[in-house]
Amino acid sequence: MRESTYARTDGMFKNHIIPAFGNKRIRTIKINEVQRAINKWFKIAPNNFKKWFNYTSNVFDYAIKEQYIKDNPCKLVNIPKKQVEYGDKPANFWDKKQLLNFFECIDPSKEMEKYTLFRVLAFAGLRRGECLALTWDDINMSEQTIRVNKTLTQGVKGKQIVQAPKTRKGRRTLKMDSKTMNYLKEWRLRQKKVFFMLGFNTFKKSQLVFASRTNNHKCLNTPAKWLKKVIKANNLKPITVHGFRHTHASALFSAGASIKEVQERLGHEDIQTTMDIYTHVTNQQNKEAVKKLVNYLDF
Repeated sequence: MRESTYARTDGMFKNHIIPAFGNKRIRTIKINEVQRAINKWFKIAPNNFKKWFNYTSNVFDYAIKEQYIKDNPCKLVNIPKKQVEYGDKPANFWDKKQLLNFFECIDPSKEMEKYTLFRVLAFAGLRRGECLALTWDDINMSEQTIRVNKTLTQGVKGKQIVQAPKTRKGRRTLKMDSKTMNYLKEWRLRQKKVFFMLGFNTFKKSQLVFASRTNNHKCLNTPAKWLKKVIKANNLKPITVHGFRHTHASALFSAGASIKEVQERLGHEDIQTTMDIYTHVTNQQNKEAVKKLVNYLDF
């Protein structure tokens, strides 16, 4: 198991499953006790409670395998269902105009690192952890590519760690546009000067592209803090850092890229994940579709 997965699972048990059942002998746990627990979990976390429930069920299944008990009470409870809310949730991506507006709110001469980081997120479609784990040997200026082969994530006790990509598809080489590469090149020069004054040698190829003031990995929350500040100061439509990845996918689909091409670029192992984004994005582009239809039929 990956350390980040272990840390998340350990947290589920410590915070939710053990408080509910930890002081009971497994053969004494009744169906109604499991039902009360799942009802409580549903109230506090309607989006996450099923993970906690599934892990609880796994413990009972293991107990059956070890012949401590004969039946799994989790198989007999009623799983609460989240009611579908009316209305539409705001889409977590920007269109071309909104993205351009965002970059106009950041002065690259004054905030070169911030501008470059968001430019990479928007034009490469990287995950937050993939972006913060980049080193300069992942950047090929002559070939104009970015190599994704690691990610920054949280391990045990919240400690930040670097891991391999979650899936085989996660390892990928991305062809980039010349403007983004020029910003990276300019930031590389700026970084060397800034960190030299701070007493750090950043000339080695393993140097982080986006580093903290102590020349370590930035906090995973740093891009979100930067983003919220820009959005609030300029009254922009709110999106998350992950929304840049959806923005990238939206732009690719709008430019005519195929679902397979987008899947490869985003590093999705399962094409269904890409399809979900595709459906979401194309629903926002119905006006363009209708316009094309009317222009075609023309009567």
